[in-house]
Amino acid sequence: MPTVKTRYACPSCSAQSVAENRQLICSANRSHSWNDIATFMGLNPQVKYEESKPPVVVQQNHVKVEVTVPPRVKAGLEAKFGNASSSTIAGVLEMLSEGEILIIPESDLERMKQRFGKRPESSGELFGMIYSLGMDADASKEAAEIARRDVMAYEGRNPGAVLIDLGPLYGAVVEKAKDANEPTKVYVERVLKTVVENNWL
Repeated sequence: MPTVKTRYACPSCSAQSVAENRQLICSANRSHSWNDIATFMGLNPQVKYEESKPPVVVQQNHVKVEVTVPPRVKAGLEAKFGNASSSTIAGVLEMLSEGEILIIPESDLERMKQRFGKRPESSGELFGMIYSLGMDADASKEAAEIARRDVMAYEGRNPGAVLIDLGPLYGAVVEKAKDANEPTKVYVERVLKTVVENNWL
């Protein structure tokens, strides 16, 4: 990212501060640097210099819109985006004009990182994380419903269903179900129905 001269003097030595790689850095002493724009502005830096003027890029079908923002916001945009600040702001305003959008602040991104294990890098990735959580929730609900039905069957409160304790036969039944390429539950149900229907009891 290019270095952009700002209007602000370094709070430590009064040399001109520049925006570079999302930091504000003293042009005379690079050890004077600030990652946090609020901290930098909290030191009340003096406005003493001429800032870099970004090249004028003529964009077709664009009109000039004047927007006023607090100095710390301007400094933050310059530190983060450099000469691309104007196009970045234009992109955000374009999204605002197209319909409803959701802007997620830094604090909420950090909370998402704690919950998901990483920060979403885009709206698409965020949707994927939420979709995955929904799938996990659906699977948990299904497992809970199966467990509920099994309890009801065990207690005799679920007509048409019973809970069978296979005991030492469980391993053999599982193997037979695998040989039949069926889930164990489906295999046991099919075999029992066949036995009863043919009076093999």
